[in-house]
Amino acid sequence: MKRVAQCPWQTRPTHKRNRQIQVDGYRPIVYGYCPQDEDCASCAGTGFKPNIEVRMGRDYDFVPCPYCAPEDYKKRVERLKDKLPK
Repeated sequence: MKRVAQCPWQTRPTHKRNRQIQVDGYRPIVYGYCPQDEDCASCAGTGFKPNIEVRMGRDYDFVPCPYCAPEDYKKRVERLKDKLPK
């Protein structure tokens, strides 16, 4: 029986419904210490992972799932890089 790769973000809120992941509104992506290659399932090869630490009472946003929609995620990361807090 062949094993099918499972999305590492599949347990996140809203993921199964709309292929997006709920993230922190202030810092939606964080640098992910992983190899920056096209096959990276958790950052779509961008080096940035979704910041899933959403705290009570804080703003939140949604980003495309890097595993299910890698091209959409790459585009979103490029737009978000300049807006990240220094």
